[in-house]
Amino acid sequence: MFVLYIGLPFSLWETNVALRRNEEKQIAAFQRAGLPLVPVNGGTGSRRICRHYGWDDSFVSENALPDEEFLEDHVFWEDYMLLYISPGAACSDAMYQQFAGQAARAGADNGLFVAADLCGVTEPVPWQHEAHIIWHRGAEPFPCEGNCRLSMAFDGAQIHVVGMKEKVYHGTIASEEKMPVFLQSLLHGATLEEALQAGT
Repeated sequence: MFVLYIGLPFSLWETNVALRRNEEKQIAAFQRAGLPLVPVNGGTGSRRICRHYGWDDSFVSENALPDEEFLEDHVFWEDYMLLYISPGAACSDAMYQQFAGQAARAGADNGLFVAADLCGVTEPVPWQHEAHIIWHRGAEPFPCEGNCRLSMAFDGAQIHVVGMKEKVYHGTIASEEKMPVFLQSLLHGATLEEALQAGT
């Protein structure tokens, strides 16, 4: 299963090594889960970055960010089940954040399951209420608003979950690095409890 991926703007990949390395950790977690990423991104050097990571560059714009028209006319949403937005998307300017929010809305409107990693994100972002599942590090999950059906907070060895009901799970997913396996399990019909165990 291929996963559409919006993350750190490609324009920052070569200028901010720390942000790129953090992004690479998220990418590696999806690779370990056997979930290849297909970026929706843009900016100078985009195609070179895609070649380096072996990514399909069909939904990448070389000279500028993809705009709303690009998202509507060029992204084949129906070929995918999951759109993942990494915390790197929040390390960008307002224009890129608006683009990520538009993409999240378009993905949800086209039937994709939209998942947003908000670890380290301290301010509200445009895609937060468009995503169906969100997670971050902390003691309390963010509120479920808009499209959100499941909000999770990682707190040491516990995971706090808010959705249809609020519950604390012990000894399940110890970190957000296990989230790709969890998401894959949910998409294949696992219950919440089963998916949490799949991530251990």
